Amino acid sequence: MAQNIVTQSAGTALPWQLQRSWRKAFQERTQGMALERWRCVGIDIGKYEHVAVLQDGQGRILAGPLRFGISQAEMERFHTWLSPWVSGKDVELFIGMEPTGHYYESCAHALAQRYGVKQIYLIQARDTAHQRGEWNQGSFKNDEVDACIIAELLRRGHGRPYQAAQGPYLALYHLERHRLAQEKACTRLKNQIIGHVDRLYPGLVIQHRELAERYKPLFRGLWTQETPRRLLELYANPYSLHQQTAEDLVRTFHAANYWMSRPYAQTILTAVKQLCLPDPSLAAIRSTLLYQDLQRLARMEQELADTEAVMVSHLDETWGRWLRSTGVDPARLACLVATIGDLNQYPSARQLFGRSGLHSRCTDSGTRQQHGQGEHMVKAGDRHLRRQLMRFAVCMIARYPSLRSYTVQLQKRGKNATTAQVAVARKLTSIIYAIGTRQAPFDPAFLA
Repeated sequence: MAQNIVTQSAGTALPWQLQRSWRKAFQERTQGMALERWRCVGIDIGKYEHVAVLQDGQGRILAGPLRFGISQAEMERFHTWLSPWVSGKDVELFIGMEPTGHYYESCAHALAQRYGVKQIYLIQARDTAHQRGEWNQGSFKNDEVDACIIAELLRRGHGRPYQAAQGPYLALYHLERHRLAQEKACTRLKNQIIGHVDRLYPGLVIQHRELAERYKPLFRGLWTQETPRRLLELYANPYSLHQQTAEDLVRTFHAANYWMSRPYAQTILTAVKQLCLPDPSLAAIRSTLLYQDLQRLARMEQELADTEAVMVSHLDETWGRWLRSTGVDPARLACLVATIGDLNQYPSARQLFGRSGLHSRCTDSGTRQQHGQGEHMVKAGDRHLRRQLMRFAVCMIARYPSLRSYTVQLQKRGKNATTAQVAVARKLTSIIYAIGTRQAPFDPAFLA
């Protein structure tokens, strides 16, 4: 069935891919090569098992499908399967695969070591899904069909050349992923701590804006101020705080090297004594958990800070050093550099911005996938790059009045705040690309 699908689709063009620079480069590379001498290998990447299909330049399936695992012995079985077809002197080999998570990395590295890095191409998952919809409206999908689709897209030049990150960019890439995991773990733990506080000190902290305006809590948040967190660290059990006087509270804070004034201490005690406290048995259990979680959070935040410090130490080894004059936090700049990587892999700023998925993108409703049960595709591109570009745009808008006035102008034209921030991110992407490729420091005049 997969062979019939490939045969029917030969010569089909994908309009949204026609202008891609790497497609033009592929055509220039293969100009003058006989199609029957091409060897296009499409590999559908899995976590523990891959599927490979071999085509020639005319779209005919020569071998496959072959299922092989991720061990060294299984890779040798793949080489044995492919060897008879690439032994000729005038045979040109191309290997395409989807960059699925991190599962493709070991396979791509092994194949690049064996056949050369220039033979490896990455096929975007979005392109594979589009082509599957063109062929069978998404009604049929398995690993063999996807491998055929990847080989077909590779044959037509719709593959991005594989470029493994190296040097400081490789270190920043993995450090940023580790930092993101630490950040998410801290967020989960903070939410858990808020649950403890809501049980032990109900109403002391109210984060909901409308309810906070109505009930006037002592604290609007746990993480925007240092005092509430220090108070919970010293008095996890509300009943122990009830027994304190203002002088006791000031003395305890000062003993822990924390600031506290007597009027503020009295305000805290007055607010706490107006709360409806929980059952003492529950408070004893929850206060222990609260104290342990606060200590765990402090350790995790220190580990996060250490990771960011290591990332900043690599910043001056990359094009990110030219962005230091923006005044943005170096850790934020290091995260941005980590997600973008080496700028030399992008022919233009447009391609860099397109990878983020912030441009106009697919609006697939999902009705053509899985017999109408597919998910609505609302986002495309690299979510990590999208996040860092938007965070960088927010930092720059807060720092430079010219960008703030630009967002105001866009909003006056009817754009919402998010759309205006995306426009700023697009503008900053061009500036980043120009600065990094020309190796010139950032100048606020670029924003004019």
